Amino acid sequence: MRLLPLLLMTAVGATACDDSSQSEKWALTTRLVDSDMSRAAGASRGAPSARSALAARSSLVHGLRLGELEVVAYDYRPGKAVQLNANFGYGTTGMGSTEWSYMSPLLSGHDSARDILLQNNGVVDLSVLANDAIMGPPRSGDPFLTQVGAFDIDFLEVHFYRTGMLYDLGGLGNVADFHYFGMDADRNGLDKHPLHRYPPFASVGDSYAEPVFPDWKAKSVAPTGRVQAMSVLFSRRDWFPEARIVELQASGMGGTDPYTGIAYDSLASSNPLSTTQKDYLLSLANEGTQRRGYERFVIVPMDGPVRVEFDRNVATSASLDPAVAPRNFDAANISIDLGFDVDDLIDERWTNPVPHEFNAPGGVEASVGLEVVTVASPGTYTLSYEGTDYSFNVPAGLSTPHEVMRSLHEQARAALPAARFSETDVATFGASGSHPPPLGTSDAKLRRTETLPTPFVVWNGDANHVPFGLSVAFSTSHPLCAVNVPFNPSTSCHSVGPGNPLPSGCCVCPNNTTYAPAPGGTGQYVCQ
Repeated sequence: MRLLPLLLMTAVGATACDDSSQSEKWALTTRLVDSDMSRAAGASRGAPSARSALAARSSLVHGLRLGELEVVAYDYRPGKAVQLNANFGYGTTGMGSTEWSYMSPLLSGHDSARDILLQNNGVVDLSVLANDAIMGPPRSGDPFLTQVGAFDIDFLEVHFYRTGMLYDLGGLGNVADFHYFGMDADRNGLDKHPLHRYPPFASVGDSYAEPVFPDWKAKSVAPTGRVQAMSVLFSRRDWFPEARIVELQASGMGGTDPYTGIAYDSLASSNPLSTTQKDYLLSLANEGTQRRGYERFVIVPMDGPVRVEFDRNVATSASLDPAVAPRNFDAANISIDLGFDVDDLIDERWTNPVPHEFNAPGGVEASVGLEVVTVASPGTYTLSYEGTDYSFNVPAGLSTPHEVMRSLHEQARAALPAARFSETDVATFGASGSHPPPLGTSDAKLRRTETLPTPFVVWNGDANHVPFGLSVAFSTSHPLCAVNVPFNPSTSCHSVGPGNPLPSGCCVCPNNTTYAPAPGGTGQYVCQ
């Protein structure tokens, strides 16, 4: 059974000016928590369907690394004179947003938000990391506090950048056999080990790979679309009632309108975006920060808006205009619970956890390619590259795999000049280099080849292509569990099934501890 994993964004420690007013002492306490206890409880997993000699197994993943993380709550207030943290946005003049207010428990662009490892059954307290890299509530005397009084969460964005995984190659839990696969390995993008913040893993082997997010399934037959970043955008359900993938069209010019339209909508053929929905997304992106991009969203409906009340009296009298009745929480007592499932991170069909040998003596390079194994002349051959499927027609009269390969190679080079395809003396064409792009095919007439094992990470996704088992729930704040003290799991927030409300007073494990069965087989658990 998958139990509720949490990223707890908890408001605690407020000092009340009166029974309904909160001061600037209100703070955000944020925790990433994985509490899928299937491994800790001894559950086994079925044998994976492997595409390589070394079968990828989700149960051998020991952590999700986030090269950079940002969590932002958005309140849509078009044309309002009073905004909260408006300077997070660029706006139409470069002087801040006039349409959106913002709050964030952890901002990217700072070391605090970089190189974070969420271990299996582990806890990371982001408030310990964040320092001042946050956008908090209004301070005493702020017009947003005295004139508005509440923040309505219309969108909640979780932005992932340069991801990777900690994997147990030996399968026995020995750290000596652990290996990191993902971005920033091999000093590619980072001048230190990608797990340098975690001493037990700071010297494990590492292999560079560009993980593929699960949205590839909406567009392609093979996971070849590689990007460094992805945003999951939780949206109030009355705005976006269906989950969908959206890619924005970048102008390439920056400035006040970096995005000009919708480049891709996964539901375009059945339920295309309305003009209003497009306007929401383009406003969010064009008014938002230009420190990072907004190109790709997995949009997930949530019940909302969720109202965070700083001063209930002001919020009651202010001109707040949600289209539906909001869910109200006192600012001193709210948790935003984002769920992760570290035990089910990877797509076992495609992930290839094989360390590379790119730094071997002699400068050995890897290559990936497609080999012609069946001659169909005339015939159509299909390959996948960078998340898009391509079909090429081979003319009649070709009788050998090499002749077919030459025809395919010439067509692929013309259609994909940036791919830098090369050909061999046999029936293979492809690409080589330190980190060659993965090619894919669903065509039985072609076969994928490798001259060296190429590490490849494909994140798993649900039916809506949401990565990492990510989910959201809102509840009241939670105390910390005691460390190394066994307790009944029913008193812990980690034991609650997905979609169920968290019990009042349930506790969460402190930072840098893991939630595991207590010794002795008593049925109790412990934060250790």
